[in-house]
Amino acid sequence: MRILAITRTYRVTGGADSYALALQAALEARGHTVIPFAAQHPANRPTPWARYFPPDLGFSHYGARDKLRALGRALSGGPAVRALGRLLEATPVDVAHVHTTFHQVMPPAAFALLRRRGVPVVMTVHDYKLVCPTYWQYVADEDVICRRCSGRRFYHAALRGCTGRGPGSFLKGVLLALEAYWARWTGAYNNVACFICPSKAMRDQLMTYGLAEHRVCQLPYLVAPATKEDTGLTREPHLLLFVGRLVPEKGGLWLAQALAGSTWQLVMVGDGPQRAAIEALAGQFLNVRCVGWAAPEAVRGWMRRATALIVPSLWPDNSPMVIYEACALGLPVIAAQVGGIPELVRDGENGLLFARGDAAGLRACLHRLANEAGLHARLSAGARARAAEWSPERHLERLLSIYEHAIAAGRAGRQ
Repeated sequence: MRILAITRTYRVTGGADSYALALQAALEARGHTVIPFAAQHPANRPTPWARYFPPDLGFSHYGARDKLRALGRALSGGPAVRALGRLLEATPVDVAHVHTTFHQVMPPAAFALLRRRGVPVVMTVHDYKLVCPTYWQYVADEDVICRRCSGRRFYHAALRGCTGRGPGSFLKGVLLALEAYWARWTGAYNNVACFICPSKAMRDQLMTYGLAEHRVCQLPYLVAPATKEDTGLTREPHLLLFVGRLVPEKGGLWLAQALAGSTWQLVMVGDGPQRAAIEALAGQFLNVRCVGWAAPEAVRGWMRRATALIVPSLWPDNSPMVIYEACALGLPVIAAQVGGIPELVRDGENGLLFARGDAAGLRACLHRLANEAGLHARLSAGARARAAEWSPERHLERLLSIYEHAIAAGRAGRQ
């Protein structure tokens, strides 16, 4: 099977990228051909298909005139649609697997192009873009989960200031709302045969978009099994690990503030706009350390050493890939009880849960982990058992069935 994989980037910048690349490896191991399509970037992985990648053009970091031009590209398709058209002329594909709706790569017009070319489409829904123009259902300035745009009321993205309070934020919210309405008005997603939701939490939110129930399914991510190097690990008893983008919704700064000055050693792996504030805190408290972005193998190295992974998400996190990766290494997860996280972390089985934003609850979990005899060993064994449920074999069996259904439905629609 020849699969067109459409992603925001062709490198690891977050969980969606990690999943897409892991999926590509699993598909290719089974003899399938995966053709990547992503925005250009000098740090992308090398691929002969890079000559078809469109430029990375967005709404952020530009003046008002440039933002309006970006909106024009988002509505018309611009470079992304032209690049996709050249790729489809160069090679046949059996199915397109969409991992992003960022307009730099997959604007509404690109879905229309796939429909005209007769390419069946499935989409893994990694974020809330279909129901929230700003993707996260979270207003950082107010630290609140926001679902005002559910039911296609996208104008709230502009009215509430969801994109921030800085210069140009109102215009950016207007542009994102207009893009969301344009996708709806043009029926951009009408030819998506299946919306694949990694969590029930995401599936429940996606249903507010008005999709037919048979077009939405639930399929967790996959994770590669542990290697021989990942067995018999000697963990550092008081070492806690955070892995993720240092942005408000991920809760990294909140975590550093919650644990600053405690007896736990916190290592934070990631980069983003909150890094400076976290490093300033680390300068005052020796138990907090920010190491910046790290390559996947370096992240695995930290996971082999840590006693627990902390996932303190403040937004309704869909299905954090880092939890899958931690469980594969037998690393217990202490996480916020929000979004799809409780579907992955079963309290007392492969980790511990605390209420979103509850520092006292987090500290209670850590106290329990440190003092309850045998708990860490039980959670570690439970983590490996959970990871076995997310094996590539199980995942591909279901996903290939979804591909085949989409291809068959496409043939039937053309007859």
